[in-house]
Amino acid sequence: MAALLPVLRGLKTRLETIDGLRVHETIPGAIDPPAAVLSLETVTYDSSMSRGSDDLVFSADVFTSMASDRSGQELLFSFIDGEGPNSVKAAVEADPLLGGVAMFAEVTDAGAPRIASFGEIEYYNVQFRIFVSVAG
Repeated sequence: MAALLPVLRGLKTRLETIDGLRVHETIPGAIDPPAAVLSLETVTYDSSMSRGSDDLVFSADVFTSMASDRSGQELLFSFIDGEGPNSVKAAVEADPLLGGVAMFAEVTDAGAPRIASFGEIEYYNVQFRIFVSVAG
């Protein structure tokens, strides 16, 4: 399997193309929204032909401020959009090779918008699932 850190950094680089989004490849103690926090969910080894490839699933939790109900939720919705300048899906899939560290990457789904706490502060939040296939 390709090393995890280059894949995380590739995802971070893609998400940083979204203007103003602060992206964390490790779980921070605090965030300054709008922010995305990447984390590894699962690793499936040997998904094709022995060591041909491994499948990684990452989550990207995106947080927006609750200072204004309307603007915080509208910004969150813009990250969920399938296309556009704030689209998480469009940002990742604009370079599905993640700068050459992956065989391909795609955003498979987004959860329901919700209120979530991070460091004892509440934010609007949505969680994206990102599938990445890497050479074994």
